[in-house]
Amino acid sequence: MLARRTWLAMLLWLLGVVILFADGMVAGSQFGDLIAFFAAISLGAEFCLMGRVRPESVIPALGLAYTFPAILALPFVASLHVPAQSLEPVLFMGLVIAPVSFHSDQQGAEILPAPEVALFLLLETVAGALLVWAVLGEEPGRDALTGGMIILGTLAWHSTVDLVQERRQAAPLRS
Repeated sequence: MLARRTWLAMLLWLLGVVILFADGMVAGSQFGDLIAFFAAISLGAEFCLMGRVRPESVIPALGLAYTFPAILALPFVASLHVPAQSLEPVLFMGLVIAPVSFHSDQQGAEILPAPEVALFLLLETVAGALLVWAVLGEEPGRDALTGGMIILGTLAWHSTVDLVQERRQAAPLRS
């Protein structure tokens, strides 16, 4: 059973994400939003299974988690061609970033409940907005900054409370 503070953190994170993406939620993008929703549901189910089954490798589960959204999106892809100037970053993402992050997710699911692992993934949302700002010069709006602050503040609060509780529980064992 999840602690009440984790449920509260999830609600605050949801609020932060809604605020962060409020500018991007415009008419005409509902289908994309629906695909993103199914991708999130698939990934959430994968985390729950990963936490219960604890397989040696989650790579097959990750493949399944992304298969359904990919199949839904495929009819809307104009081309699968990767331009030469994009090949290096695409390979780096596929051969380095994705495997390292998936391995980290797997390790996290062995230690933390699946909802808490998923909540840490929201750092990617905030980091992505900051990278777009730093690399492309696209300034985040007030809503994006507000949503990001809610996400980061909630993560800091939740993690601090967990750390304090762990130390309190461990303190009697040391005496």
